[in-house]
Amino acid sequence: MKIKPRLFPHPVLSPFSDDLVDSVFIFDLSIKAEHMKYVIYSKCETNNQDLNDLIRKKQAFFAVHVDCNSTRFRDLFISQSNEWTFEIPADKLDGIVEVYAFILASTDIDNYSNANFHSDYEGTSFYISKGDILAVSEQHRFEAEKEIDPLKRVRSIFSVVPNHAENASPMQIFYDNDRIIVQISGENFALYSYLKRYAFMHSTLASIIVIPALVYMLELIKNTENLDELETYRWFNSLRKRLEQLDMDIYSLDSSDTIEIAIKIIGDPLSDSFKKLNEKLTEAEEAED
Repeated sequence: MKIKPRLFPHPVLSPFSDDLVDSVFIFDLSIKAEHMKYVIYSKCETNNQDLNDLIRKKQAFFAVHVDCNSTRFRDLFISQSNEWTFEIPADKLDGIVEVYAFILASTDIDNYSNANFHSDYEGTSFYISKGDILAVSEQHRFEAEKEIDPLKRVRSIFSVVPNHAENASPMQIFYDNDRIIVQISGENFALYSYLKRYAFMHSTLASIIVIPALVYMLELIKNTENLDELETYRWFNSLRKRLEQLDMDIYSLDSSDTIEIAIKIIGDPLSDSFKKLNEKLTEAEEAED
């Protein structure tokens, strides 16, 4: 959605018109990519007293419109407060996302007037219908990645490889200077290669491959008396930096629950896996009906 200079049937506070003078509508937002979702913090402010009065009387409200052309995602997030947070699943967004803020009428207003109307509208009032735009902000844009998944976060230090030996173990874990190597049987690797093409399977794969491997390596770190040698490995330093972001010290894991730490490193893939698989099962059942 692109808001372009246009003639509304009533004066609108906007960056492209002088319908309202000595008035501004400021929209700030911050976007945080978390586990499989975008968390969007929004803050809207106007110095126009009449618009603030409408909001206070609940005759108007703030709204943020999010539009992603590549995925055709469009949604409106509303609030009576000028600061609020909302979430969008990561798989709903991809590429450039356009965001606008509005002040919208929450009810019909028979005689809308504003002390800051341009002189052209002096002495004039307007009928406002519920949902009409009273103010619109400048456009914000950000670039989204459709797949914010645990495997992508840690793939720089993990390598999943096949073991084609007869009677190969389902899973073995090794490491070299750069990577933690998860070796799985040839049959399992073929299934893994197929399943990882589907975004909804990433959390499940993380739960059955990445989490066990992380627990194994964290236990190795805990039980290594002298970590000097491990400090030369790239994967060790990647984990160290990630733990620092979580306010944890890789050198003080003695009494720590390694499963809990592993989950914190990559999020909570188990819960997300149950959610995604349940959604797919529900879709399949509805298709059968």
